[in-house]
Amino acid sequence: MVKIAVLSDVHGNATALEAVLADAQKQHVDEYWTVGDMTVRGPESERCLTLLDRVHPTAYVLGNHEENYQKVMAANPNTFTKPKQIMATVLTAFDRRQLSSTHFERLLNLPMTVIKHVGPLTIRLQHVLPTVASGHALAPTASQANFDQAAEGDVDIVIYAHTHQPIMRYATTGQLILNAGTVGQLVFRLPLIPTYANHEQTTCF
Repeated sequence: MVKIAVLSDVHGNATALEAVLADAQKQHVDEYWTVGDMTVRGPESERCLTLLDRVHPTAYVLGNHEENYQKVMAANPNTFTKPKQIMATVLTAFDRRQLSSTHFERLLNLPMTVIKHVGPLTIRLQHVLPTVASGHALAPTASQANFDQAAEGDVDIVIYAHTHQPIMRYATTGQLILNAGTVGQLVFRLPLIPTYANHEQTTCF
């Protein structure tokens, strides 16, 4: 039996990642998959990537914070006025100072999704939706239609991240949808009103 460790939302917390990897090794894990937001907000993004290099993950997926790297690098900072834009700029600058050029370039060029095959199963990794790496579409209380959208395509299992909340549920058409929670940042935003999941998706820009 193949054992796979799914790592998501490490957020630069190398102490937590080190503990999780040590436990995975005790469990004789064969393969490691990452589902976005390995860096940003925590103090040790470079150490996180170095730790991951040691276990050779076979999948890296774009998270909303890595996507913010792309947006910050492509934008004119003089036009930034929104608090989230300013925050993204500061966080990107902090990480860019510590990340090696190899690691930073890797994070700038991550795919939105990765397809993996385990036996007869086709598994898609994505941070939120297949074409969107941010927003609250897949909060645990989101509508079934949102989860059906997450599972569109010829897949048996979808693994996503972003909410920092473990979940297991099914699409209407039967695909299994999983969220492993977070390695490094045990905070999340709960819906405050029933229609929260239908609000317009929020991104950094």
